[in-house]
Amino acid sequence: MVQDWNASINDSDITAEAPDAFLIHNSEMARRIQAHDWASTPLGPIASWPQSLRTAVQIMLAMPQSASVCWGKELCQLYNDRYARYLGSRHPFALGRPLLQTWPELSDMLEPAIERLFQEGVALEYVDRELHLAGHGEDPAITWVTGGWTPLKDSEGRIQGFLSTTIDTTNHVLALRALRQSEERQAYLLKLSDALRPLADPELIQREASRVLREQLKADRVAYFEVEGGHQSVVARGEDHRPTDQPFLGVRFRFSDFEPNAPELLTRGSTQWRDDINLEASLSQRQKAAYARVGIRSWMFTSLVKEGRPVACLGAFFDQEHKWRGEEQLLMEETAERTWAAVEKARAEAALHKSEARLAADLAGMRRLYELHARLAAETDLKAALDEILAAASAFTGTHRGCIQLVSDDGRRLEVFAWRGYSDDSTFIQRLRREALASEGESLVRAHRRRSVVEDWAAFDGLDPELAAIFRAENIAASQSTPMISRKGETIGVLSTQFSHPHHPSEEELRLIDLLAWSAADFVERHRALAGREAALAALSHQSRFLEATLSSVPALVYAFDRDRRFVYTNTAMHAFFGRTAEELRGKTLADFNMSRELQSRLEGYMDHIFATGETVEDQVYYTAPSGNSAFFQFTWGPMRASDGSVQWVVGASLDTTERRRLEERQRLLVNELNHRVKNTLATVQSMAAQALRGAHNTSEAQEIFDSRLVALSKAHDILTQRSWEGASLRRIVDNVAPHSGQGMERFEICGPDLQVSPKYALALALALHELCTNAIKYGALSNTEGKVEIAWSLITDGNGEQLRIDWREKGGPLVQPPKRRGFGSRLLGRGLKHDLGGSVQIDYAPSGVVCSITAPWAPLAQAGRQP
Repeated sequence: MVQDWNASINDSDITAEAPDAFLIHNSEMARRIQAHDWASTPLGPIASWPQSLRTAVQIMLAMPQSASVCWGKELCQLYNDRYARYLGSRHPFALGRPLLQTWPELSDMLEPAIERLFQEGVALEYVDRELHLAGHGEDPAITWVTGGWTPLKDSEGRIQGFLSTTIDTTNHVLALRALRQSEERQAYLLKLSDALRPLADPELIQREASRVLREQLKADRVAYFEVEGGHQSVVARGEDHRPTDQPFLGVRFRFSDFEPNAPELLTRGSTQWRDDINLEASLSQRQKAAYARVGIRSWMFTSLVKEGRPVACLGAFFDQEHKWRGEEQLLMEETAERTWAAVEKARAEAALHKSEARLAADLAGMRRLYELHARLAAETDLKAALDEILAAASAFTGTHRGCIQLVSDDGRRLEVFAWRGYSDDSTFIQRLRREALASEGESLVRAHRRRSVVEDWAAFDGLDPELAAIFRAENIAASQSTPMISRKGETIGVLSTQFSHPHHPSEEELRLIDLLAWSAADFVERHRALAGREAALAALSHQSRFLEATLSSVPALVYAFDRDRRFVYTNTAMHAFFGRTAEELRGKTLADFNMSRELQSRLEGYMDHIFATGETVEDQVYYTAPSGNSAFFQFTWGPMRASDGSVQWVVGASLDTTERRRLEERQRLLVNELNHRVKNTLATVQSMAAQALRGAHNTSEAQEIFDSRLVALSKAHDILTQRSWEGASLRRIVDNVAPHSGQGMERFEICGPDLQVSPKYALALALALHELCTNAIKYGALSNTEGKVEIAWSLITDGNGEQLRIDWREKGGPLVQPPKRRGFGSRLLGRGLKHDLGGSVQIDYAPSGVVCSITAPWAPLAQAGRQP
């Protein structure tokens, strides 16, 4: 607090002591004041100072806080040690100097305060006042202080100056400001989380995050970009309050149109900004014009890099100059990360939901098929049965339109018998009826003996114009037709579904339609055979066998429980998983399979619920059978009703999803592996091309050298591909050398065990043998008609452990002379192969023929599988 002290001391009280006796305080400033040449200042010698000034200086020196005395018309300064430290580089210049000479940059603030103090004679107080200080040593340019000015009077009661006390509150102010900013940031992040939490659509998440940030920053635009096109272009999605004549959102942009270092903006993974586009010297006039076209004057940009690649960025934009602050950068970075995380989570959940929906659809399809067979077994009305089959086909394919055509008794016509989603006078149905009466009906029967799928009729060439007009009128864009094959292998009809949009059927969809078509064919045949009891019984037997075959062929575990919770039916997959026969499983309960009490209680609860309500339940479990087989299962349980409508059985289907999980993980690993191998292969090809160009005398020679090496690399790849890149046969690698020579295996003597080497070493050895063979064809044993090459390898053991030794020996060729210079082949053998194998390579240019010995540790070479 400011001292409420008005000094009024009678100068007549001055004693006869020494003039500077009042400077008794043991401090640096007391000594400096005592030694200062005051005669050269407006204050004059100390002996002439009034007692009121001496007392004020004595009190000021003794004060524990930063303090100073300003006296006289010029307000000359005297100050204590703490104030000297506050002055920084202005000390000791400020001692005895007028106040406004010491702090010229504060004159606009000091002059009104001085005038008020002298006119009103009251103490002045200031709290956390912000000062912009120039040339203040190591102190920050902006300082906050708290203190006050107390008037000092002479013996006649006139104000001659003031006592100033100052406390530096910069740290306190900055701490409070940081706390306030932190609280505001946390409130903003909470608001952002609340806004994004209920959203599941990635584009809505981007727009909502942009809206919340735009309101927080009070920006004109905020947009979230996802990187596309090899870091070259982006599409903005977000919040825009700009006029519509300056399009921004939903428009594809190229960063290079705006920034000279566009790729760096994306790949750096940091936050950058421009306060004023017009003042940026690094931008060309064309780039500034591009900013002007979309109404941007200032921006801040945060890019996100994940796993080494840019994935997204967040930008905030103003149409006027804007001075960006540190807290705005923090908001941008945290918003970018949270938006990206929310978008990725939404996409992952959507993919999971899609996978779960697909699995549920598969299980529902099997359940529906099972229930359909049960209903068809008791159905006697052909039309009603085919309507049921069409309803199932609609459920399996996701369309509401379809029809069933049956072959007439004479086998010459396809008569439309049942349809769904069309009126009786539909032009499409009328066209089918006319075709049945036409002379070409028999050819239509033959044409429908195989499945026909048209994913997009608009892209189908040669479509009859009348039929094309019908398709347009009926909004038919795609279709599939599946033949209904009887037990005798005869086509008795066609099951068709039509779609109002282009449609690509999945394998599961087509399989279910096949089962439906077989069921329809079986039912039609059975219905036609109802004239005699024996035929009816045979059809029923076939239906039962078909059902059993269907349930036995499906990969899912299919089973049924009675009301006593005992197995009454199990399929082949069930027997294989439990390692027991149908007789061994029949009558058993869940308690007979060493199941955990928690799992048993949960499953028995499902049974009780189904028997009580008739509702279907779905769940997933991990279970290990007494046989030792274990798997993740997705299962569906539903009711099987008796003729009176009561639930007689609980029917279940459990689909093993373990392999799917494993394949998904393997697919991810294979993609990473492929990326790694492609990079290695490209590096090898690049090196081969560079060496071919460097060592060749002309382009044709370089091409020939490069092509031959590329063929050698390709053949090595072929060998590795045959074993899925898990390794390669050393014998196969050696055998590939003979065709390169153009003279067959008779020119080679090959001896060695059939060993398997890893992919990396297989490629290295293939290229090395290729270079040896190329040298032999040009200069060595294969350059004439008599020479031969001996290639031998074996595993040897020495002090370094088990080693692979490969010897290449040429004989019968022309006289050998050591090469005058080392080409690519020599460098590949002498340095590259040695590096790749981690062993040694010795080349002897003996007059009788080149001898190359390769020795390498066997353990790393034998590790087939991944490349290091």
